[in-house]
Amino acid sequence: AVVSTQSTGDEEEDANDVILRQAFKLYDTDNNGTITNEELRSALKTLGQDVTDREVADLMGEVDADGDNCIGFDEFKEMINKIEKIENTAYDAYIDETFKVFDVDNDDLITPRDLRHTLRKLGLQCSYDEACGIITDSLKDIKTHREREARKRMPQLAEDAERVIERR
Repeated sequence: AVVSTQSTGDEEEDANDVILRQAFKLYDTDNNGTITNEELRSALKTLGQDVTDREVADLMGEVDADGDNCIGFDEFKEMINKIEKIENTAYDAYIDETFKVFDVDNDDLITPRDLRHTLRKLGLQCSYDEACGIITDSLKDIKTHREREARKRMPQLAEDAERVIERR
């Protein structure tokens, strides 16, 4: 028998399916393999969403691809994927806007000069050396270019700036 040691990506997909199936089972309270309007309403209520019958029906209509008035596992999986894409898009837009606030000269870099300028506009003062330290501490070994990982660190940059200024 030949055994391959290369990953096909199926392991990650399978692990994700296992997690989604566990979540699906939480909503499928009667364990019949589908989520009904009532089960969906109950799940949303548990999550703190007070929804009307119309809102539940609208959501069900968006998700119920086969028109059986229930959400099967594949439909549930598709719904979760759509929600994740929407959340990622919104988060990326937030990070891009935050980056633009700090990138004073629009060169896709956040320099110590940019950081000092932005902090001054917020009524905070810091030296050039402090700005260098803030950027270094916040971004570690990540370039300050508009790379995805660097952009994700933007909220941390603001927190680090506050800490340095408060220590003075």
